[in-house]
Formats: sequence, C-alpha cells, structure tokens
Amino acid sequence: MTVVIDKLNEINGVIKELFEFVREDDSTKDDFNEYLSTMGALNASPAQM
Repeated sequence: MTVVIDKLNEINGVIKELFEFVREDDSTKDDFNEYLSTMGALNASPAQM
C-alpha cells in the first residue's frame, strides 16, 4: 500500500510542477489564464485545481 501512496505523491508532485510551469511561463501564461477563465477557475488555488 505504501508503494501506491508513494507513486500517487510522485504523480501529484509532477502535476504541481507542470501547473506552476504553465501558469508562469511567458509563452503559455496567457492561454492558460484564458483556459482557466472559461472554466470559471481563474481565481482557484493550485489545491483547488
């Protein structure tokens, strides 16, 4: 069971890093913000995503 939890934590870390990159990178920031606004999630925290 701990192997599964470790893998899920690893996947979660990768998703967080990807989210941060897309949110902060100049080439993707505008498109990502537009995507979030169409979902109604522009003000959502990473934890809420």
